[in-house]
Amino acid sequence: MTILFALFGLVDYSLTVSNDIGYDDNVYEYSARDLGDFINHVRSYRFPFETYDDLATHFDCELLLRTRPIKRRTTTLNLRLAAVTHAINREKDNQAFHAGLRQSFGKFALKFDYLFIPRYLIKYYPDPAWGIYSPCAFAEHLLSINGLFVFFDKLSARIRIGREWDNYVPVFIVYDITAWRIGADLDLQVSGTYEPSFGYEFKDAPARGPVPDLSYRQHSGSVSNRLNLRWPRLAKLDLNYRVDYRVYTTDLPPEQDTPHAGRIDITHGFRIAGQVPVLKFLELTAAYGYEFRRASSPVYTDIGAIKNYDRYQLSGGIIFHY
Repeated sequence: MTILFALFGLVDYSLTVSNDIGYDDNVYEYSARDLGDFINHVRSYRFPFETYDDLATHFDCELLLRTRPIKRRTTTLNLRLAAVTHAINREKDNQAFHAGLRQSFGKFALKFDYLFIPRYLIKYYPDPAWGIYSPCAFAEHLLSINGLFVFFDKLSARIRIGREWDNYVPVFIVYDITAWRIGADLDLQVSGTYEPSFGYEFKDAPARGPVPDLSYRQHSGSVSNRLNLRWPRLAKLDLNYRVDYRVYTTDLPPEQDTPHAGRIDITHGFRIAGQVPVLKFLELTAAYGYEFRRASSPVYTDIGAIKNYDRYQLSGGIIFHY
């Protein structure tokens, strides 16, 4: 018992819990044409749900445990649960479980991460075998290794490599993907009020196939700008932008896989979020995000009418620190 108390006495911990509710105007990321078909009940068997927009509640809980088994070198274990619950489209509810172990070595740190998403529904698609519209959902596992380098107080960099497995429901098993992800981030502190960061990731995602073949390669870039405001005191404002450039790499001829042969998707995402402290342990939050995708193909000129979408989300909530 003495040893047990001594062990816990050496562990520092912190808990962060956030909860917000927001409006999503295009839950399934449908194109303008498909939204029009849904509203006008055109081939309504494609849309077996009540509404294309919804209210969603986001819950996030993260526990950090810190200790120093190596003298003056911190070891951190983080456990995190994130969940999204929809008011009407309950099939879109999803959870994510995350665990990480980080070891500091002074100006260098190494971290191992594992992410598990039990089920994520994209939307209803015609299944490859029979063409019947069915829920297209998958489970995801992601293992990654991260290296953090601190060059000096105001400049740090992260390099990461990950292995991802997306396992789809049986009727969409040809969509299964096993991917490599390689990326890097650069964090700066220009001043006490401005902290920009830049990120890049390459993803190579071959699919099971053979028909259809969803294999793709993707380049993703991001720019984040954090403003530490003087008024309200200790408030933060984040301005973020992300772009994904995806090239489908199927070797199938267009007559076998028209939706993917030669196709390119470009997705842009903008987000502005603010945090205002009201108590030492409590913050109020608000966020607005806008995202749109544009698809093109030399062999399927109408692909944009199917795959292009616009979506915005507006939310507000609280963050609790302990």
